[in-house]
Order: sequence, then C-alpha cells, then structure tokens
Amino acid sequence: MHVMTLRYEVDDRIFRYTMYVHNKTFMELIRRTDEEWLGKGRLLWWTDWGRENARMVVCHMDFHWLRYVHGTRVVCPPERVTESRVPGQGVLQRIKVLDFNLRPYLPRPSYLQDEEASPTSTPPVQPAPVSWPVVDGEEASLSPSRENDRNNSTVNGDVVETSLVLEPSQIVCEAVFKEPVETTLPYRMVSRVTRVPQGTHGSWWGFSGFMMDEERLIGLKSTALSEGDMCEIMVYTL
Repeated sequence: MHVMTLRYEVDDRIFRYTMYVHNKTFMELIRRTDEEWLGKGRLLWWTDWGRENARMVVCHMDFHWLRYVHGTRVVCPPERVTESRVPGQGVLQRIKVLDFNLRPYLPRPSYLQDEEASPTSTPPVQPAPVSWPVVDGEEASLSPSRENDRNNSTVNGDVVETSLVLEPSQIVCEAVFKEPVETTLPYRMVSRVTRVPQGTHGSWWGFSGFMMDEERLIGLKSTALSEGDMCEIMVYTL
C-alpha cells in the first residue's frame, strides 16, 4: 500500500487529507502508459483512475509516517479518547488498523440458486466469514456479503470493533477542490480502545506512534523517542 498525506494551504487555512492506493494500481498505470507513450511523460486525470482505486479521508493533524504499512495493512496514528486521563491508570487511546486486502463477494450462479429452490435439493452452504486477526491473539469475523457490517467485542476489558467499509467516501471542500472528491476503495477496519499504562518516568502521554510487521504491532511511548532508550514500548501480536 501507498499512504500519502496531502496538505493544502489556502488563505491562511490548512486542509489535510490521507490517501491510500494499492501499489499494483500504480504499476498497472506505468505499464499502460509505457506501452502507449514509449517512456514519455503523460498526464493521468484523476477521473480516469482515482475513484475506484483510492480511498481518501480527512486528516486532522500533520504526522510523519514511519513503519506504519505492512503489505495491505496500515496502522493509523494513535487517537486519544476524550476525557481519558485517570490518575495512576494511564490514558485511553484508540488503536486502528485498516486492511485493504479485500476480494469482492461473488453471488452464487443462477443455476445453483435454481437447484437450491428445488424441494429435493440439499441445504445451501453459507459462505464462510472472513477472519481478521486482532491484537493479543483474539479474532473477530466479518461476513463479506454485508455492507457496513460491524462486530463489537471485548479483549481483556478493551473494546474491540470491526467494520467493513464499502460505501464511498466524499470530500467536499470548495477552497481546494472544484468538485466533490469521491473514492470507493474498500477496506476492513479494526479498532481497539485500550488503556496505556503511565510511563516509568511519570509521563501521562500514551503511545506516540506505532510500527508493524507481519506478526507484531509495536506501540511506541513518547519517552522511547525522546530519550532513545526504547524501553517504553508495548508489543501486540497480530
């Protein structure tokens, strides 16, 4: 995945957006333009490729992306939950992971549906739900055939929510874009609200960022970055 931060300054106002695009999308565009233009530069209009191949959302702060992408999964910047400070108990933060590795759900062929309607037919087999691993080894399932499907659960007292986002996202900002920008790249989102323990040096800050690989999600504390000792971290298993 490519994760891009778009930042516009208009009349002393700042507008921020984050855009997600599959690497294969750009590779296909490069191959297509090379064949048609023999290595020469070409202007590709957003309307020719952007809507179906990207997901663009509003971003409320500047952020330096580090090791936040692995394959088709992206861990978002940490979000502090409102009124989350509890003396001696750390802070509440939301961990959010997006997975863009979705395959479209294919309906059963009509001839199979006719057989299922027959009185002598065997009971139909329902499609298996898609499994998504959640931190700490817990797993939540989500059916691929339902839009906006949500599943709430708890892991060690933390609230875990999964959702499948299939509806378009639309950004309306006349100061930046002449027309509304609509994107439809589907993704699955898993979020977990967890309490981050108070730092060893008395810091009230929670996670300042995350890193992720195939098996682990690492939460970095502010002191780990400022002091360089890397002892203020928490490791979650995917």
